[in-house]
Amino acid sequence: MDLIIAVSIILFIFILFYLARYYNVFTVLQLNCERAWGDIDVQLQRRYDLISRLVEIVRDFAGHEHKTLTNVVEARSRAISAKKKKNRPKKRKPRDCWRGR
Repeated sequence: MDLIIAVSIILFIFILFYLARYYNVFTVLQLNCERAWGDIDVQLQRRYDLISRLVEIVRDFAGHEHKTLTNVVEARSRAISAKKKKNRPKKRKPRDCWRGR
């Protein structure tokens, strides 16, 4: 009878250590999971901040591009109109060509 009680106590202690070990393992896994979700939240917040900055940069660049394009179009139209307004040399008459005038 004493042997059965001793084996039962040893088995009970073994089961207790087994349960305590797995409880600790599951607690560590739960903490790791919570930490991972926290990291995901941090990354999402960082992405949100970066996207808002990117939108602002693109908006500023679009304004700069609009100004540049407007300046190029205006310069081109001025160049074309200046070409049209230039005094062109008079056309020579056919009889002036052979005299070298």
